[in-house]
Amino acid sequence: MAPDTPPLSNASAGSNHGQQALRIPSDLALILDDTGSTPTGSQDGPPAKKRSRTTIDYTHRKRVPVACQFCRLRKVKCDNARPSCGYCLRQRARCVYGENDSPQPPSPAGHDAESEGSDQKILARLDEIKDMIGRLQVASPAASDGGLTRLCQRFLTLFHPRNPILDGKWLMRFAKMADENGLQWDSASCLVLLASALGVTTQPWKKPPEIHTDTLLRAHDTAPFFENKTNAEAYFLAAKKRLGLLGDSLLDIQCLFLAFIYEKTYFRHLQAWFYLQQAATRLQVRLLKTGTRPWVTCDSSGPNDLHIEQRVFWSCFRAEREFLLEIDLPPSGLGDLSYPDPLPEPPLTFATLGADVETKALSPTNYDSRFEERGWCYYLAEISLRRTIDDTLQHLAEGGEKSWLSNPPQLIRQYHELEKQRSLWRFHLPTIVQFDDEQVPDNEFAFGLRGRFLEWNELLLRPVLYHVLHLPSDQTPLQECVELAEKAIHLCVQKIYEYQHTLRHGGSWFITRRIFAYACLILAAATQPERRIKLPVRWGSAIQVAIQALGFWSQDAADFPCSGPTAEAPTEEATKLGWQASCSYAPTSCRRTPQRRRIFPGTGRPSSQPRHQPSELSEPEPGPGPVSPRSQSPEAIQSRWDAVLCRPPVEPTPPAPTDVPFTLSFGPSKPVPELLAALPPDPVCEYLVTRYFATLSPLFHILHGPTFQKQYWDFLQNPQQADLSWLALLYAICGLTLKTVPPTDPGLSELWEDSSTPRDLSSLSLKCREAAMMCLSQDQFLVRHNLNTLEALLILIHTIANTEGAEYGWVLLGNALHIAIALRCHINGDASNFIERERRRRCWAGILILHTDQTLLYRDIDLSSLANMKASMPSDANDDEIQEHAILTSPAQASSRRITHMSLIRFHFQLFQLSTRVHSHVSGPNQLNEAALSPFDAEISEQQQQWDSLYLVNGARSILDTAGYAHWCILQTYAHQLYLLLHRPFHHSRSSCFRPESRDRCAQSGLALLDIHRQFFQLPRLKCYRWLVNGTISCNALHGAVALTSCLVDMPNDADFTEHLAVIDAAVVRLECLKRKSPACSHIYPILRCLQLRLSRASPPSPARELAESRFEDWVSNVDWFRPDAIDWDFWDGDFSTPQADDDLTATT
Repeated sequence: MAPDTPPLSNASAGSNHGQQALRIPSDLALILDDTGSTPTGSQDGPPAKKRSRTTIDYTHRKRVPVACQFCRLRKVKCDNARPSCGYCLRQRARCVYGENDSPQPPSPAGHDAESEGSDQKILARLDEIKDMIGRLQVASPAASDGGLTRLCQRFLTLFHPRNPILDGKWLMRFAKMADENGLQWDSASCLVLLASALGVTTQPWKKPPEIHTDTLLRAHDTAPFFENKTNAEAYFLAAKKRLGLLGDSLLDIQCLFLAFIYEKTYFRHLQAWFYLQQAATRLQVRLLKTGTRPWVTCDSSGPNDLHIEQRVFWSCFRAEREFLLEIDLPPSGLGDLSYPDPLPEPPLTFATLGADVETKALSPTNYDSRFEERGWCYYLAEISLRRTIDDTLQHLAEGGEKSWLSNPPQLIRQYHELEKQRSLWRFHLPTIVQFDDEQVPDNEFAFGLRGRFLEWNELLLRPVLYHVLHLPSDQTPLQECVELAEKAIHLCVQKIYEYQHTLRHGGSWFITRRIFAYACLILAAATQPERRIKLPVRWGSAIQVAIQALGFWSQDAADFPCSGPTAEAPTEEATKLGWQASCSYAPTSCRRTPQRRRIFPGTGRPSSQPRHQPSELSEPEPGPGPVSPRSQSPEAIQSRWDAVLCRPPVEPTPPAPTDVPFTLSFGPSKPVPELLAALPPDPVCEYLVTRYFATLSPLFHILHGPTFQKQYWDFLQNPQQADLSWLALLYAICGLTLKTVPPTDPGLSELWEDSSTPRDLSSLSLKCREAAMMCLSQDQFLVRHNLNTLEALLILIHTIANTEGAEYGWVLLGNALHIAIALRCHINGDASNFIERERRRRCWAGILILHTDQTLLYRDIDLSSLANMKASMPSDANDDEIQEHAILTSPAQASSRRITHMSLIRFHFQLFQLSTRVHSHVSGPNQLNEAALSPFDAEISEQQQQWDSLYLVNGARSILDTAGYAHWCILQTYAHQLYLLLHRPFHHSRSSCFRPESRDRCAQSGLALLDIHRQFFQLPRLKCYRWLVNGTISCNALHGAVALTSCLVDMPNDADFTEHLAVIDAAVVRLECLKRKSPACSHIYPILRCLQLRLSRASPPSPARELAESRFEDWVSNVDWFRPDAIDWDFWDGDFSTPQADDDLTATT
């Protein structure tokens, strides 16, 4: 609780001591006096100023109206109504006027006699007045010693665990001080009164009985019985008089929030909304005044502003979002704040409630040492669930009802995708609040989460139910749609039966509205003429249960419909159609026809979460494993809070710059003209873009050409207004193209006209990449991102991996992965815009391709989590066939095997799945399992056959399609790397699991990798792809050479290795030409020279040679063939040193 609230004053202790015998609480006068006057002797309010008397006051005054005796006693103005004044009527008291109380003024002579007679009559009624005061005193629990303390204890036991917005220790301190010293006119006393009112109102939770029969609802079964509703209203009325004195401290906001809960409990939802808006608005004022606050650790021994502020913020946010779904009122704007804390922080320790409160009499099954821990799990899960349900509703309402009718397959896919998110949330619930869908939980927190979980499922099914109900009669719905609609109706019946046992609490109004909604859905299915949906057996009884529940709660809320005009007519119509309702209806009266409301929030509603969401945790990985056991310590419990949240969707468009709560720039900001100055001249820039899409883009085709072309022409029209993320994409394209063209290329002639431009394309490429990162940094890409941002990052990573090394792009790849998840690229988006959907799918495919290289190069990562994300592959279509509203692919084209822009990407997509499984196999304990080799070999071979059928002509390369043959060669490198990974443990005769077939397989794959390197280096038709030999292709060649050498030294001496040695010699010559081109080639060349020397020795083996050969085999068995930078270079000294003639060459590397 806020430390800025002063504690209750002890100044009134002495003055109240004399009143202890009578023990009349000071607020009793407030309960009796609705005019707001303070009674004499009360210590609660400021003392009334006495008017100074004048001489006129001591003379006789004439007055026509005469107050009744009771108003005279209270010294207040009487309205002089006859026969009873207004106040006596309200208090049901006997109103007595004096015998001479007539409109005529009394004579001066009889004044003393009249006064004496009135005093005698008042004294005669003294016993009656004392009896009235006694009755009121009994009706107030505060009249007994320690009453406020006991009620606050009851509040902390029954209410506070559901919404721990207060500091319980400080509340008890305030309550004890109020009992000892009396109530004051401050926020602490207001809080005590509100807690007492809720303590009287809140009833212990009881587990609803299991429903096995069609037992109908009876009023006394579910009607909550309150021992003293008058007491609750008295406490709230006393607190209400203090609400007007509140400010914007945390304690004041807590008072307003509890007032909101109390009003909501008694179905006064509009007044509750008023108090909630007051709390939310004052919280915003406080946050804006406070500004940036330092982080402080939780101190359980005293109040702490930060942690109480977290609870207050998220409680108000959750309550407002729940209200906005029911009442279309303007929000407070609390959700638009960039609040930094994603969840309230739980206390470090959980207290045992049984030590402070006798809870056995309340509910013997619920309260134990884990009660508060369970309550906090419920509280955090409720917050995450509220936000996730809001996001689900926003997603379902995007297309409106028309989209639900027009595309039933999309509805089914949408339901299954959202159902996965629902299952993920359920999977990560802490064990202490876990529940079973089919059984009613034994504790109230699991019961509440189970109810929300089932409501979530019904909301997901509602569009499908709408489709089945509103489909024209001449059309037949899909069978799966009908099954899902029946599932929705069964859920409605189940929830009505479970909700009939609801006691009065803050959510009773929402639950009753849901009962009405479920009943309407059931009746809609029952009155459908086509009878497409098979109704449950107990649907009629469920309708009657709903009618009786609505009739009961209508005593508190007039907006609830009753049975007669609302439900009887549809049920009779359903009976005529053949459905057997088998139930009767109790006669009830209908007070008001309910207003129509939207089933789902409209797109115009404000966002359902604050704008700090893009920085939240990524979506947790699904898994079939068991749920972790319940934590035995608060520290372990605290480590699971972040798993409660599921990632909400991120808006595809970036927010305004003012919405960014913090900056993550990597350098000073530069003006746009300065960023544009680093671009090449327009003709050169256009040439680089054209060359990129002609030769480079097909290797990594993640861009949609027509979309980029439109963006490029818009950029040329107004460069100053260019989006920074798209400018970064343009720089990334230019940087990659400059890395792959020779300086003598005619397209670069205008670039050299400026004498200050260095004729070093590598440095120019590096400058373009630096400019791309500068644009991304200035655009705040870590907190604001769109598809252009992701595309620019992927092209940058692709360039780095193929020119510098894959390890240099690993960190950027992690950022790109999480940005892709935030942009929901791994989830099938709305089919209303096919271009955007395909761009997202291509970006996700690019993520997987780059991770495939990481899988083959590194052994310290496991990408099975990515493989488990069942994202869809990009459509097998060319760029010009993808339009905004459709993909223009004819049925003949779709059924035929043809090369498209996406062919290579789709093959890479399949390779990622296969390589991930191979990597898991060779890194696991079953890598020596020979039985697993054949299935993997068959899969790789099947992939190769698909490549051959698409890219080759009768098994030979096509002279008409150069790009297709280059793609085939690149795919073959992945296949042979996978062969080497699988067969490496079995290829050597010294191995305990030697297989001759594996040695032959390794030798063949090694020769194939060296031959692919030769083709990229020598074939003129692959000249535009020769830049690949500077990086990955040469690394693959080293892998093949080491594998081939290991196989050759293990073969018999009489074997003919002439052809194999010629392949190694040719590879050495090529690497000698490339060793100055890149760091990778400079490392590879000396190793190939040593391998060449080792294979060229023809002398018979000596013991020393055998020892050296053994050392070589040990080195080959332990070296990581994919990582030249991790090779033990010291091994090559001594017997395996390179010839003297190469020393000068080796020294340069």
